[in-house]
Amino acid sequence: MTGPGSPPVTCPNVFERSYRAVPARTRPGGAGLGLAIVARIAEHHHGNIIADSEPNAHAAFILTLPAQPPAAPTT
Repeated sequence: MTGPGSPPVTCPNVFERSYRAVPARTRPGGAGLGLAIVARIAEHHHGNIIADSEPNAHAAFILTLPAQPPAAPTT
C-alpha cells in the first residue's frame, strides 16, 4: 500500500486507533481503524508491520508474517 506520505515523526502513531496523520487529507466517513486492525492481526500471527514515509513522496507499509507458526509452549 502506498500513499502521499506524512512526516516521519507520525509513523509510530499510525497504528493507533482513530489516528490520522494529516486530518485535512482524510475523507469523510473513515474511522481511522484500518492500520490499527492490520497491526493487531500481525501481532496475533506473530508478525510485524512497519511504516516508512516521506512527506509529499510516499507512504509504505511493510507487513511480515512468519512462514510457520511458532512452536506451542511445552508445560
